[in-house]
Amino acid sequence: MCDLMWWMTVENERRLLFWMSCVIIIVGLLSLVGNIPASYGRYSSPAWGRLIDARFTWFMQELPSFLVPVALWLCSDVTPMLPNRLLLGAFIVHYFHRSLVYPVLMKKGQPTPVGVFLMAAVFCLCIGYMQARYLLFAVYPDSWVTSPTFLCGMFLFTLGMAVNMHSDHTLISLRRSSDDVADAVYRIPEGGMFEYVSCANYLGEMVEWLGFAVACWSLPAAAFAVLTICNLGPRALHYHRYNLLLLLLLLLATTVTTNTIAINTSTSFLQLLHSMLGPQGQTFGSSFIMIHCRSGK
Repeated sequence: MCDLMWWMTVENERRLLFWMSCVIIIVGLLSLVGNIPASYGRYSSPAWGRLIDARFTWFMQELPSFLVPVALWLCSDVTPMLPNRLLLGAFIVHYFHRSLVYPVLMKKGQPTPVGVFLMAAVFCLCIGYMQARYLLFAVYPDSWVTSPTFLCGMFLFTLGMAVNMHSDHTLISLRRSSDDVADAVYRIPEGGMFEYVSCANYLGEMVEWLGFAVACWSLPAAAFAVLTICNLGPRALHYHRYNLLLLLLLLLATTVTTNTIAINTSTSFLQLLHSMLGPQGQTFGSSFIMIHCRSGK
């Protein structure tokens, strides 16, 4: 047993990992059903507590997913097999970048509520513990590293990580290095996978952890993949609708040359917004039309 976990028997720890995985899956499914984006980034809200600098919170909340596996691995009194080392190493490499590299590259963005920060930190602590403890003592056959399951999973993991990292750097390059968040200008990203999807960074991360779950073929890894997909999927959809709305408004703006708008154009536009975004989208479109007409643009 690992010296850090000397007080827990193997059987009890297996039960703990099982129930932690079940809780994470349930939380993920509930967030999917609720279809409410987590309150950070564009959706940051003081309703979840005092707002804190985004770079600091990102560094602090992601750090446990890097430090916990490293500490458990270094303190372990067993030597993991090759499949275990490769899988745990892949997990550590991801969170080395997410916790120590990415925050340095980040430019100041929307501050994060302290409540969301604390929940994210606890989540990363649990995920780091679950993946490390399982992979340190899981028994894989010697042929696992050449099995189709492992190879397919690691291919998806590597592909997803590459897409995620490239997309993150694309987004960073779009943001102005201004200390005034309100002065930031939103730009729709282009290039790479952004040519095909609105949220290439989220797609990359979902593919990455889906591949990790396939390569590990374990309940803790599967639970992590389910939570990631259930959390980022709806968020990506909201971003896609937002970008589509911006494009539609831009299209409408190019058709407006006087203080009047052809009734057929505006009506069709509002109906389209209602079908995509519901009454809120239609109201937003109506407001845009009124403002645009009054301004004479």
